[in-house]
Amino acid sequence: MNDNLFEIEKNQNKNWNLFLFDLSFSILDKKQIVLINYSEKNCCSWAIEYTFKRALYDGRDDIFITQVKNKGEWINTHTFFKKELTYTLLELSIK
Repeated sequence: MNDNLFEIEKNQNKNWNLFLFDLSFSILDKKQIVLINYSEKNCCSWAIEYTFKRALYDGRDDIFITQVKNKGEWINTHTFFKKELTYTLLELSIK
């Protein structure tokens, strides 16, 4: 995957949220994942969670978010609207 192919998928894929979920999952280290949630009922929103980090996609507002856990609370580290998100930003923000 590269930024050009990612942009094509972003603009043409009818199931963008699932594509982004699958791509994010493929980038992450599966051994550290503690929770996976993909919800078609909630505008295809999803979350992939580690012990102290998680990646989220708000399907209603088309926002990709990464967060870290600090003293029991989740704090945003990166927030990108769909139009701003590139493959490079996705990869850097979830690793």
